[in-house]
Amino acid sequence: MSGDGVYSLLRRYHLSSYSCNIDRFYEINKLDKKASLLTGKKYKLPVEIYSYNGTSIRSTINLDDWETAVQIQQYNEAIFKLGVRKTHYRESRILWVPYHLLECKASKAKIPENNKKIGGKEKAKYFKKKGTITEKLFGNEYKNVKILDNQLKNEVYYVVSGHGGPDPGACCTSTESMMCEDEYAYDVALRLTRNLMQHGATVHMIIQDNDGIRDEELLDCDKDEKCMGTAQIPLNQKKRLHQRAAAINKLH
Repeated sequence: MSGDGVYSLLRRYHLSSYSCNIDRFYEINKLDKKASLLTGKKYKLPVEIYSYNGTSIRSTINLDDWETAVQIQQYNEAIFKLGVRKTHYRESRILWVPYHLLECKASKAKIPENNKKIGGKEKAKYFKKKGTITEKLFGNEYKNVKILDNQLKNEVYYVVSGHGGPDPGACCTSTESMMCEDEYAYDVALRLTRNLMQHGATVHMIIQDNDGIRDEELLDCDKDEKCMGTAQIPLNQKKRLHQRAAAINKLH
């Protein structure tokens, strides 16, 4: 039947449930709606590709609507878990945004659930968070985060560890090596973030460093923490608070 190839292709990428995706596919590929696809020929999908900024989907694509951002996140996670994409968008820094979620009048409709069988095994429902995601902030030993359940699905947290950068907080010099409060606050913040993610939450670490989660009893002190991983942290406490509040407001 003419056109069957189009539906099959879009179904593979979980785009066929929205007529606007189908119309867009014909449009961007300059195809007649009665045309069939040719074997070996490359076609464009009704998907926009963005370079994920590592902060949030909304700031990546300049989007105000939180609900739509969640749907975009769920779509990217679902196609990764189903094997359509080989790497998670947080790791590859490549974000897929389906046409229907931004451009169609019915864009608020839920992405369809799908119990698609792959390799003879029944896959989890489309929206269910399951499997493993990678977050390099946790360090090599803890970077792979196994999703345990969906208890915190659609919940968003902003985790801010105290002090950091030029301010080490309280320091102890009576030990073998100096102990700095900010290092332990940051380590606890990382562990909290990881635990929240394991239960399906979206979590933003406001203060970031490259130390990762550490299991040593004494943690080395440093001053290289940054706000959102790039901005230098001011020494003045009021300026630090304003900087962190501004970062959260931008994400929110």
